[in-house]
Amino acid sequence: MAPERLSAFPDIPTTHELVGSDYQVGAWRGIVGPQGMDAEVVATLESALEAAYQSDTYQDFMAQRVWNRVA
Repeated sequence: MAPERLSAFPDIPTTHELVGSDYQVGAWRGIVGPQGMDAEVVATLESALEAAYQSDTYQDFMAQRVWNRVA
């Protein structure tokens, strides 16, 4: 149900390919903090989270989770 085929399963078509619908499903992830959180703290958290998300370690971990969840 993603907009593009998963690299782990290139032969499995998307929902759009099967039925012509653009329906998509994904997992929502987020982080919250108290209202009025200091802007410097917010910037530090954003930077750290972006670095973690972009890391090869995290991307490899998530790619493995997709494989294990679907397989």
